Amino acid sequence: MSENAAVAAYRAEAVAALGLPADSATEAFAFGDGGALADELVETFVAPLLAVDDRFAWDEGEGDRTRTWWLDAHRRYFARRAAALGLAFDEAASPLLYERFEMVHKAGQPGQPVRRSLNM
Repeated sequence: MSENAAVAAYRAEAVAALGLPADSATEAFAFGDGGALADELVETFVAPLLAVDDRFAWDEGEGDRTRTWWLDAHRRYFARRAAALGLAFDEAASPLLYERFEMVHKAGQPGQPVRRSLNM
């Protein structure tokens, strides 16, 4: 199955699982009518690791959902990734891109939408 066919199959599965009409339009798009406005409207932010707040850590849903747990796990992860790439990682200064999104369907699983936030 080619990538495009796989995407089409996933979209058909999601539409069916969410009880939407089979001809529901699905597309990727940016908010606003230009790059600057799209950047302003999107719910992402760039900040160092230590800038994460309790709500973001809770929403991500990992571990015990505390900021302390989140920082410890992500500190180890980003230090490991930076080392593998030959980069220095400074938890107080290295910029990370944080993103919030809503997952509305997980492949192969019918049912209610799931809300999660993830960092990138």
